[in-house]
Amino acid sequence: FPIIINVLQTHFRLSENGRLDEPYLCITILNSMLQIMQANGNFSEEKMWQFRILLPELTNMCLLIQLYRQQKIELKEPSDSVIQYCKIDYFVDSQTVLLTLLHCLTTTQIDQYLEELPIEQFLSLATSLLQVCTNSMSKELYPELWIVMNMLLVCVFSKTLERLTVPIRNRCLQNDDFHYDIWRQYFELAIVLVGSPIIQLERFSSKKRTFILERYGDLRQGIIAQARQMWNSLGDRKL
Repeated sequence: FPIIINVLQTHFRLSENGRLDEPYLCITILNSMLQIMQANGNFSEEKMWQFRILLPELTNMCLLIQLYRQQKIELKEPSDSVIQYCKIDYFVDSQTVLLTLLHCLTTTQIDQYLEELPIEQFLSLATSLLQVCTNSMSKELYPELWIVMNMLLVCVFSKTLERLTVPIRNRCLQNDDFHYDIWRQYFELAIVLVGSPIIQLERFSSKKRTFILERYGDLRQGIIAQARQMWNSLGDRKL
């Protein structure tokens, strides 16, 4: 996989030039690789660790596609031949691949990767991740009846928020290192997650509510606890 992953990393970056052909193909290839690993039951930590280097490019590409769908930027649509070959929804599938990658990387691996990043690269990735997660929660990514996928979405984004908590507090708060925008985006995602209809248990039938509680618990409690901890960390900067 290492050679393929390095090639994917290079071609994902072409989305920054407003081109979607190569990133579109990369989504298809990466999705196929993850499906093969799943079919073989081979989501080992060692295998998944190889994919970590794709996080910045994949996250940035997802953000560009979201902004394109919101008509905030212009991108060149994939060619007909690429669309015919790939046969995917690049808006949904790009975010689903990112979701899968974040889900399969362990918390220890995510922590280690974020810790190894230089501050500027960390800020870039963290900012993009927070924005992608917030955009995904603000728009319906999956149909409302897909309860398991929607709950997975919230679980993974909550995990992402949790993994960003310590590095943001340690690297973006002290003295001249206070980064207002990343703190704002952190709390914005926390608010969107807590307010998401997906986890408002009161709106579900008794049977569905029991299913969600038994399998996932009340995710709002953990998110609120993290947000409160981060808010208290701000001290005088709350003003």
